[in-house]
Amino acid sequence: FHKYVMLDKIQDDVQSRKNYEEMLKRGHNPMYVLTTFDTDYDYLKYAIEKNPEVCVSCGVKSNYSMRRYQMVDKISNGKAIIHSLAFFKFPLIYQLPILSSDAATWVNGPGRFGSMYAYQGNGCIQTITGHNKIMKAFKDRNKYLLQ
Repeated sequence: FHKYVMLDKIQDDVQSRKNYEEMLKRGHNPMYVLTTFDTDYDYLKYAIEKNPEVCVSCGVKSNYSMRRYQMVDKISNGKAIIHSLAFFKFPLIYQLPILSSDAATWVNGPGRFGSMYAYQGNGCIQTITGHNKIMKAFKDRNKYLLQ
């Protein structure tokens, strides 16, 4: 594996930090996960000094999310290399200091709603509908991903 994150515990920032410290103690250097409501920014600075790559979790499509990514960038003096957990709101994602992102909706959405969006480049998005077409899109990802 090239990158990996700490083992965070949902809604338990104290245990998440204990897990992070244990990983460091064992010689690992995981990406720190700033969980959704974690506000210990001094600890975040400490973690970014160990590894500037950090995962920020804060939900999707909200003003809170937007401010949180900007705040992490500001707190780190631009040193944080931010990976977004569960945020992909086009075109807002291009206006934030995020290097990469993932979103469970890419997998869950098509199953629930029968369609998914695929970025085609130049600001164009294609809607893919139907189970067979969606599965083909997942198998033939290179056609739908930026090169």
